[in-house]
Formats: sequence, structure tokens, C-alpha cells
Amino acid sequence: MLRAFGRVARLSMALYGAGGIRATKAVLQRLGLPGGFVRKPQLPVADATVDDLVRVIGELQLAAVEGW
Repeated sequence: MLRAFGRVARLSMALYGAGGIRATKAVLQRLGLPGGFVRKPQLPVADATVDDLVRVIGELQLAAVEGW
């Protein structure tokens, strides 16, 4: 339970530190999952930021947990 919570906490901190829902939508799109697009006046997250977030998701081994 603590390991799972640690993963969720780290993912949450990474996503919300990088732009919140804007970052979440960008990462979902990068992973080929439905995430939608940010609405104006919000700006999209930089590609480098999305790269960093995808790396964090890889380190957390979430693909195996979620069955992606």
C-alpha cells in the first residue's frame, strides 16, 4: 500500500508541478491515451516537459501496473 501511494504521490507532484491538467492532457496524448486538448487561454506544455514527465512515468513502472 505504501509503495502504491508513493507512486501516486510522485506522479501527482510531477504532473501538478509541470502545469496540472495541461501536463496531464499532454502526457496522455503522448502515451496514445485519450486526454483531450487544453482550452484557451491556457497554453500547451513544452515538449521537453512532457519528455520529463514520460520519463518519470517510466521510472514509476506505471505501464505495467495499468496494462498499457
